[in-house]
Amino acid sequence: MKRVLYPAIVVLTLSVLLTSCSVLNIHSGKGTILYIDLEGGFYGLVGDDGECFEVANLEIDYSEFMVDSLRVRYRVKELKEYISFRMWGTMVEALSLEKLEE
Repeated sequence: MKRVLYPAIVVLTLSVLLTSCSVLNIHSGKGTILYIDLEGGFYGLVGDDGECFEVANLEIDYSEFMVDSLRVRYRVKELKEYISFRMWGTMVEALSLEKLEE
């Protein structure tokens, strides 16, 4: 009985973890910080998959990443309850940013 139950528990646990990431709308990957010359200018994140993110906490928590054309590895969480007047990309909160040496 224990041999049958153990794999089922592992599969169930993994499926719950994977589902929770999609429910939280967490995105990760590699991308580029770009200076966007709209609405007075701001920095945005463009993923290698083409998705655009407006990082709400970039100036506060990651100001050293405000460099045009900076390559980064990112992990961000969507902020569905926030609205930006810039209307550029998906509003996100950076959970982690890491400079890439490419």
